[in-house]
This record gives sequence, structure tokens and C-alpha cells, in this order.
Amino acid sequence: MQDSLRLVAEDICTGITRETGEHLYWQWDNRFDTALAQFNITDESVIRAVLDRYLSVQWDSSAANSAPVNIQNVLSRLGGLKGGQLFWTSSAEADEYVYCAWWPWGNGEKISIRLAPAWLHTQNETPENDVHMVMRWFGIDPD
Repeated sequence: MQDSLRLVAEDICTGITRETGEHLYWQWDNRFDTALAQFNITDESVIRAVLDRYLSVQWDSSAANSAPVNIQNVLSRLGGLKGGQLFWTSSAEADEYVYCAWWPWGNGEKISIRLAPAWLHTQNETPENDVHMVMRWFGIDPD
């Protein structure tokens, strides 16, 4: 991964973390290798506004099939998009981007979001130090 791509991803992730600070507590999701936060539906508009500022492209379940292959690959790894779920990306064209998966809970009261740079998922094996670096961007202690 190029340093310039890492810096862009870091700026996006730390910006989202900073602007959602009072609304979100981040933890690491080992299943998907992403930062994970959940929040009450009452904070939805605040969180969406922040995501819209940093991640310029949004996909829903009806548009996911027309997404570029690089985005479909990450969506597939996450299990695809179901009704009500959203997927933001920092770019629709680039191979390297930051994404956010938006998954409302069935009870209608909470939403989970998962964020990561796509390059964490495009390597055959992600080096542990890359995962730890991304964890720190979200204020998650890797130890």
C-alpha cells in the first residue's frame, strides 16, 4: 500500500472518529476486520451527516449489483446488502477506498456501522501491523 493512500484513509477514518466522538464508541470486529460502532436510531441524522461528508458515494441493495467489481468484492465479503442496509465509499472508481457498511437492527432501535479501508480486505493475508494501525485510527487499543 502506498503511503499516500494510507494517509488519505487515515484522514478519513480519524475525521469520522473525531466528528462522531460523543455519539459512538468504537470496537474491533474480528469477523470482518473492521471498526464497529452501534448507536440509537435517534443519532441517525448526525451519523449520516458525518458519513456523507467523508464518504461521497452511497450504495443501497438495489444499486449494489451495478457497483464496480472492486466494491462488489468487499460487499460480497460482508455478505451483500439487504433491504435497509447501505454502503458508503470514499470513491466509486478507485481500487483503494474507505468504506462504511450501515446495518440497521431488526428492532428498529439501533444501527451498526463498520468502517475500514478496502485494502485491509484485498490482500491474501493482512499484516497484523496494518490491522493495528487502523485500530488506532479509531481509538481502539490493539493490545
